[in-house]
Formats: sequence, C-alpha cells, structure tokens
Amino acid sequence: MMSSKDLLVGSNGSVLVGRLRRPAGLEYFAYAKGKQSILIRKDDGQIFSIEVSHGSSPIEVIANLAASEAPLEAIENMRREGVVEGAVQYLGEDSFVGEWAPLVQTVIEKAVSVGGANNEVLVLEI
Repeated sequence: MMSSKDLLVGSNGSVLVGRLRRPAGLEYFAYAKGKQSILIRKDDGQIFSIEVSHGSSPIEVIANLAASEAPLEAIENMRREGVVEGAVQYLGEDSFVGEWAPLVQTVIEKAVSVGGANNEVLVLEI
C-alpha cells in the first residue's frame, strides 16, 4: 500500500503533482506512474479520483479537466497562461515539482487528518 504522502514525495517512482486553476476554484492533483487513477482534491474539500483510460496519459486527463478536448501539447500553453500550475512529472530533480509537491501534500494530508474513516479514498494500492 502507498499513502498519499508516498505518492506526492515520489518515493515510489515517477509522480505527477500540481494544481489546476478553474472557474469553480483550484483543483489539486496527484498521479503515480502506473496507477489506474489520478487523485483530485477540489478547492471546496471534495476528494475523488478519475480513472486514467487505457491508452491515455495522466497529463491528457489533466488537460481535459482544464479544457475539454484539449490536445496533449496544450498543457504547456495552459501552464504558461497560469491555468495549470505545477503540472510536471516528478523525476527526483525537477525544482518545479519541489516547489509544488509540499503544497499539494499539505492540502491532501490535511484532508486525511480530518477525513476519519473516509481517508481510505486517499490510499492507493501499488
């Protein structure tokens, strides 16, 4: 089993973390390479996961969250425009991830601490 903390600090391989700025508010996300779903926490506190469809990359899932039917290359444009913040793959030395991972981790870990019995949604199996 892997906790959200493990997921976000990249202790088990490549991790994608960051946040989306959407009209309804911020959405924080986390994804570990090889997982079947991406973890999302909305600004209002709602936590859920989205399945990564066969053949699609997690970055496509994120891009589609920010703008429907957005092509893969649109993620960089969104990042430059400030729509997507911190959408980067963790490879152990990317300073951009280093900047955002603690923020995302804090938000999700805080949800774990107040979630009680419902915190199982934040635990992903390897």
